[in-house]
Amino acid sequence: MAAYDFWWKEKDHMPEDWTEAAFHGNGVLGSMVYFRQTAKGRFLHVELGSRDVYDRRISRDFWMAKQFDNPRLPIGSMEYFCPGKILDFYMHTNLYDAVSELYLRTEYEEIKCNFYVCAQEQMIVIEQEKGSISKWDFLSRDAVSPRQTYGILKDEKERVDKDYWYNLKPGVKRNGEEIYCIWELVNDFRTITVCHYDTSENRIFIKIEQEQHLQEQCVSERLWQDRKQDYYQRHLKWWHDYYPISSLDIPDSGLEAFYWRQIYKLGSAVRENSRVLDNQGPWLFITPWPGTWWNLNVQLCYWPLYTSNRLEQAASLNHYLLKYQDDLIENVPPQYRYDSSGIGTNTTWNLQSKIADPQEDNGEQFVELGNLTWALHNCWLFYRMSMDRKLLCELIYPLLKRSINYYLHFVRKGEDGRLHLPPTNSPEYGKKCEDCNYDLSLLRWGCETLQKCVKILEIKDEKEKIWRDICENLVDYPENETGYLIGRNLPYERTHRHFSHLIMHVPLYLVNREKSDSQRLMERSLRHWFSYQGDIMGFSYVGASLLCSSYKKGDEALAYLDRLLKEHVTYNTMYQEAGPVMETPLAAAECIQQLLLQSWGGKIRIFPSVPGTWKHASFCGFAAEGGFKVSASYENGETAWIEIESIVGEECRIETDMKSARVLYTDGSVGKLDISGWCRLEVPAGTKVRLDKSQP
Repeated sequence: MAAYDFWWKEKDHMPEDWTEAAFHGNGVLGSMVYFRQTAKGRFLHVELGSRDVYDRRISRDFWMAKQFDNPRLPIGSMEYFCPGKILDFYMHTNLYDAVSELYLRTEYEEIKCNFYVCAQEQMIVIEQEKGSISKWDFLSRDAVSPRQTYGILKDEKERVDKDYWYNLKPGVKRNGEEIYCIWELVNDFRTITVCHYDTSENRIFIKIEQEQHLQEQCVSERLWQDRKQDYYQRHLKWWHDYYPISSLDIPDSGLEAFYWRQIYKLGSAVRENSRVLDNQGPWLFITPWPGTWWNLNVQLCYWPLYTSNRLEQAASLNHYLLKYQDDLIENVPPQYRYDSSGIGTNTTWNLQSKIADPQEDNGEQFVELGNLTWALHNCWLFYRMSMDRKLLCELIYPLLKRSINYYLHFVRKGEDGRLHLPPTNSPEYGKKCEDCNYDLSLLRWGCETLQKCVKILEIKDEKEKIWRDICENLVDYPENETGYLIGRNLPYERTHRHFSHLIMHVPLYLVNREKSDSQRLMERSLRHWFSYQGDIMGFSYVGASLLCSSYKKGDEALAYLDRLLKEHVTYNTMYQEAGPVMETPLAAAECIQQLLLQSWGGKIRIFPSVPGTWKHASFCGFAAEGGFKVSASYENGETAWIEIESIVGEECRIETDMKSARVLYTDGSVGKLDISGWCRLEVPAGTKVRLDKSQP
């Protein structure tokens, strides 16, 4: 792992903001370390964050109201004044240990510190090896919506709430070795930060909590209990157990380092029992996006967790949808709540977000019917990797049915005898259109998947005939000579960052390379999409890379990845669109995985899209649909060996460039297999099969 560490060594170019900072987190708490230059001089700055701190007022009813009334709220920072000329400097983030070390020598003093967020205790730690912890000051921030702050700073009136009501300013007090900062919020909610200065160990321990009627003494006592744990060894153990779950090795060292840094970022940003991964992760800065977006961002954030077999973290999305099912029901208009659920564009601490009725102009800016269905596609990926029948029964089947039921209220048969949808929005395109490709794709996928669910669960459902009818008679995806349209009679004719009009290809694979003419249509659509460059952003390159790799176009897929990293990703692999957002670099890790392993359409596809310049590559412990754990090696431009372990014994079909293979089974028996593009393997539950390429 040391090869992938972050290093900062230039004393004349020290990190000065979140795009260059060292970052740490445990799924709830986060910290970022950089320097802040002021009129008074230079400060070593540690920005503090918590994914559990929100404004708790009752949300008003207008577009983006939740981002003013219930957004994530800032905490503050720790700062250390560093006077004088800088003589020497370095900072180093050890990914394996999830610890950053900083050394600074000025003409007046030496400073050496370690920074980390405890992996298993809710505690941020600053260790001072050189210098004095007494020089660290806590600076609080006001509990103001980051969207409001952003709009005022940028003078963007559409992002300023003229009726915004400001919370009370925080109160800061000191009691012996502890600093307390208290934010009084509505409904008796309080956010409390406690900073404990341990002069005997030369360490500062920081805890941030939010509850109703919370008292500072309770936070202080819980901080003390956390400190009594063997917190550092527990921290190291978590991270050292985390990395070996799966791995990859590719000849592009820069891209490989980027991949592992995303795995570190995911370990820092989301855990099994944390909130669903929002746009910020545990690192909140001034932004117009201080919440959770459901028309792409959540879905992309979670993608790399599935193939990398980090399903424990991916379960946080499943848990969140289960926890807030009542919100998903309340989101739809009252007349549909008896059988339907949905979610609008964005949420904050819960899942309350109204979804529009496409038959009425009810004031919602976007009529996005498919956001919940798309989120459930992620849950379906989790199921297919884990084969967790309980998840299928308790979450996916009942909630997907309710999500599709909302569509069914609006499906109508046209004069052409085909089934059609009323005007809806493709995310962020702006104009509404009938038969929107975003919704047609998700409706078709949902109906196909519900039929699979009832078959797996061996149950009957009164809607099965309707689902079949949808799959057989739903109108074709609208297209013209340029490729896919946004929807019927709405061509793609202005720059647009989303690839939602193309999701029938990826991630849904409803249209794929095993269908006769789909590649030419995809390529036309991709060229036309990128011909309007103004709003082509980072995650546009993610979509383009995935589209290419799904058609075995590895060189093109890699080229889009390279452009993304060179043009849009910051030094520390963060990303922004107006403000910081999480999804794009994380989803780029999925792009790398898809060059090496794809599983869709009932096949596990080994090295399906390796770029021509890569003569060797390998991966270990990746997950594939059907409940398989896969490892493989690519040597001298060919697959050398494949190892597959089965969880439940589902049918195993492998697509590989091997022509023949020596097969080694768990019981020690050996066989020979001739392969023509793909083959079936018998892999009973709990066993492994290894294929070694046979020499001609």
